[in-house]
This record gives sequence, C-alpha cells and structure tokens, in this order.
Amino acid sequence: MNFGHVVSTTPPIAENILKYMNARDLCSCAKVCTLWNKIAQTEKKRRMNIGWFLQVHYQQHMWIFKDYGIALMSRPGDCNTPCGSNSNCLECSLSATKNHEEEMRQVFEAVRIQPYFCIAFATSGYLSSFEKLFPAFRYSSEPAKKKARNNYYLRDYLRAVKEKALKEHLPDQCPVSFIISPGIVGCWKNAVPVEVEEGTALSGLLFPQVPGMEIHHFAVDGRRCNVDKLVPTDASVKCLLVFLTQRGSSIAVKLVRSCIERENGKVAVGGAIVDRTESLTGTVIAFCGPSVKAASVILTQEDGKEQFERKLKQFQETDLLNSENKCFAFMFVCVARGFHLHKEYNLESSVFRKLYPNVPLIGLFGNGEIGINYIPSKCENNLDQKKSA
Repeated sequence: MNFGHVVSTTPPIAENILKYMNARDLCSCAKVCTLWNKIAQTEKKRRMNIGWFLQVHYQQHMWIFKDYGIALMSRPGDCNTPCGSNSNCLECSLSATKNHEEEMRQVFEAVRIQPYFCIAFATSGYLSSFEKLFPAFRYSSEPAKKKARNNYYLRDYLRAVKEKALKEHLPDQCPVSFIISPGIVGCWKNAVPVEVEEGTALSGLLFPQVPGMEIHHFAVDGRRCNVDKLVPTDASVKCLLVFLTQRGSSIAVKLVRSCIERENGKVAVGGAIVDRTESLTGTVIAFCGPSVKAASVILTQEDGKEQFERKLKQFQETDLLNSENKCFAFMFVCVARGFHLHKEYNLESSVFRKLYPNVPLIGLFGNGEIGINYIPSKCENNLDQKKSA
C-alpha cells in the first residue's frame, strides 16, 4: 500500500492529520494537492480563537514566578506550573532560558491560527537590552548628537527591533503594531495574568481573520488626528486604542472626541501615554465591523479591590466575555499604580482573572491613561447581532 497515495486521496485521514498541525505547517501542506488545500482552507476558517504570547526575562522578575508557583528550569520538561503540563511547557521553558531569539521562533512556530494582525507591548528595558537578548541582531546606524535627529534614530531602531523580534516570524501580510512603555501586562498559556512593572518583557495578541471584523492601524500627528479622515467612512468603529508619546499627548482629546462623535458615543476607548511607537507622535488601532463587540471602563485612583470587582462585573451585563477563545481584554495602567499604590503585585489583573478566568488580558503601564466609560447593554448587542445577521 502506498501511504502517500492514501493520505492524499482519503479525506478522513487527511483531515485527522491536518487538524493537529500548526498554522505554518498547515500552509505548507495546502500546497501538496487539491484535497489537502481544500481541507487546509476549511481548517483555517475553523480556527477563530485569539492567540497570545508572553516573554519575560526571569532573572529580573523572580517575584512573578514565586507568586504563581512557576518552577525555574534549566531545560524544558521539568514543569510544575499552573497549566498542569509535565513536559515541554512552552511559557516556562521560554522564560527560564537565555536564548530569546530561539524563544520567539518556538512561540510563533507553535501558533495554530494564521495571524491577520499582531499587537505587541514591550518594556523600555526590553528595547534597551535587545542586542543582548538577540546577539545576532545588528543595527549599523549611530545615535545622533542632536535630540531631534536622535528621535528619528530611535524610531528607526524600534522598527528594526520589531522586524527582528516579530515580523521575521509572521506572514508578510500580517501588520504589527509595536508599542514601548515602562511596563507591560501579559498572560501565560492558561490565561494567568502577570503585571511586569519594569524590567525586560514582551507580550502580545495575534488575531485571525474573522468575517465581519476589520482592524485599521495608523500613525497620528497634529494634522492627522480626526478619525473620520483615518478610518473609512463605511467602517463602524467599535473599539479605539490610542497610544501617544509625550510629543503627541496634546491631541488625545481631539482624537477621542472625533471618534465618539462619529459613532454617537457607542464606542469603547482605551490607551495610554507611552514611551515610544513607530511614529514619533503616536499610533492608533481601530477595531471595526459587525462582528466586533466592545466595552470599556475606567478605574479611578480612589478605587480599592472591592470597587475594582464591582466595576469589572459590569462587563457581565454586556454578555461580551462569554465566548471562550474569541474574546480578550486590554488593561492600561498608570505607572503610579501597581505595587507602588497597592503594595501588592498583580492586584488589578488578579481581580479580573477572578471574574473572567479564561479571558486573556494584556496591556501596559503608561505615563497616563486614555479611556472612557462605555458599557453597552445586552439589548444593544442583540440588536447589533440582528442587523448583522
């Protein structure tokens, strides 16, 4: 019996093989024959869950591993993590090794969805330590002496880092939005969140292409700060993420107001003042389309743990976080919060996890937050679903 002939002509066998493959191998197998191409395309459409990743340089963040009982290892295989795996736990082995370049390759090789868009947050420490983390990385330009020119150098350096750390491992047609801030929020494979307030860390989300969802991202400045001029007029903005540098912080109100007026107040907004984006002024990401449902809530400085929980419970009223593997959350926090305010690590993210244990949470610590309170009712969501049906 010719095994190759059997697997290329027998649909049940081919389906059983391809459904266990990661996205990269699935794309390669789609080129084998007509049958495999058809099965691969069907399998890609079936995979609509969100992917996420987290990379932490553990030597600077021993407390993270102590808090969650994560064993520090010298090799994969001896894992005692909350995920319950006893072999090759990806997150733990990655965070405990020093070969960060190999880590990223493994992370993206294991991805099961075909990424359509990637958003990544890295700490300033990650950017400044990048050449140590990735010894093969070389950037030939020298920093300029004048501050204005040096800003352009740092912008171009950031783009080169994005290319090496992320773009090399993603499809050519997958855009990446890369933001640098003092600290980041990420989560492990089992959705346990971690707040890395300083040091060396990278987190991100990978989005598949979902019918009825569009993701627009663009640079903004003083002349480009009206959402009407940046997002197609026929695209309904459901969620706006705004990341501005100190240089662009003055346009925050105008930018957000233009979106609120355009969508008659029915839009979720979040973001922060960050250290760097690929634009000197800032970058914006807009989630649009009938398949997108969003809500946003502001936690104030006066809010304690009980107030956090009460406010976050409002999301339950929207019925938005019930679709497992198809929903996610962002958390944007001021650098003055976290341990400095609460005298406790991971307080706010742990409250979120208590309420929504299966929802991935990522975000950043910024030099100021951007956002509005917007909680759509279940009636609004049901009406939107009928319109899009």
